[in-house]
This record gives sequence, structure tokens and C-alpha cells, in this order.
Amino acid sequence: MTEGLKPHPLAVPHSLIVAFQRLKARPVLVGGKAVQVWTGLQDGLFQTYDLDFVTSLRVEDFPALGLGIEASGRHVVVEGQPVEFPTGPLAVGDLQLDPESDAVEIPTSAGDRIRCLRPEACVLDRLAQVAAWKVAEAYTQALAVAAAQVAQPGWDHAWIEEASRKAGLRKLWSLLKQELERDLPTEGALDEALRLGWD
Repeated sequence: MTEGLKPHPLAVPHSLIVAFQRLKARPVLVGGKAVQVWTGLQDGLFQTYDLDFVTSLRVEDFPALGLGIEASGRHVVVEGQPVEFPTGPLAVGDLQLDPESDAVEIPTSAGDRIRCLRPEACVLDRLAQVAAWKVAEAYTQALAVAAAQVAQPGWDHAWIEEASRKAGLRKLWSLLKQELERDLPTEGALDEALRLGWD
């Protein structure tokens, strides 16, 4: 349920939804497309070309279904849309996420429903990219997701405080919170985020 949250419907091929149903899977959308769900932004730093789902499924599970889904290296291609299955489990840093309680159902633009990381977990997922690989764009994405969702009644302040500590991202989350409280971004905040890394 997305009660109290504000997701933006995402284009997901219907045949991919059918494939997930036939394979009895409940994958969770992560990565850049999850950022788009919670921000509505789809250009510049927010543009991504594939759908990333954490699931126990493999690329090889799909072509035999006869739905026109093609295997292509580490992706399947569904109606021209590349889909990747990052290695699980669903986690951020040292924090294991629950695919049920830490993800929510969101609408697709075709009226289907898929599971997506909650916005708080999406923020931490992006901050983990900053901590682990110094991806500057990921900090901007985390800030955009938080800015778009933090005032929504469904945002779980207690969850992100506890989860950021367990994930080893408390310092990065604290920095990002300070940025949210200001009207204009602080000069040097990105450099500080890239310097902080894991707690």
C-alpha cells in the first residue's frame, strides 16, 4: 500500500507483469527507476534505461514462457525495455530489507501494480552508492527522493533514523537531512558526502 505516499506511475511492460505472475514471483523494483517513481523526474541525473528488480528469478527463466521475452546477456528485453535482476538479497549496506514491509505496491502507467522500495529505503539505497562507490549523482538522487516524499504523511521518520544507523549510513543521512532543512543547497555538501563514506 502507498497510503500517505506519492508515487509516480512507471511504464512497465504488461508482459513482464504476466511473466512475474506465471513464475509466482514478487520482485522489488530498485535503482534508478525507483528514484523516478518517488521523484517523477526522468531526465538528466534521473534518466535510467533499464528496470532493476531484486528477485530469485534469473534471465534464463523468462524466454521459455513464450511471451516474446528475449534473453540478452545479463538482461531480458521485454517490449524493447531492458530488465536486469541484481543479485539479492534485498539490502542496503549491512541492513537486510524485508521485501514485504520495506517495499510497497505502486501503480504502473498501464494500470498494473508492482512492488518498489519504499522512498525511505530508496534514499538509503542511493546513499549506499555514495558510500561504496563515490557516485556523486546518487547523492543528488537521494536528496530529490527525500525532498519529494519527506513531507508526505506516509514517510516513516522513525524507520529511516533506525535503518540509517543499522546500514552504516547515519552520517550521510544526517548530512542529507541538514540539506533538506535549508532553502538552498549548501556549497560543499556533495564533497562532504563523498568524503564521509560508511559510518
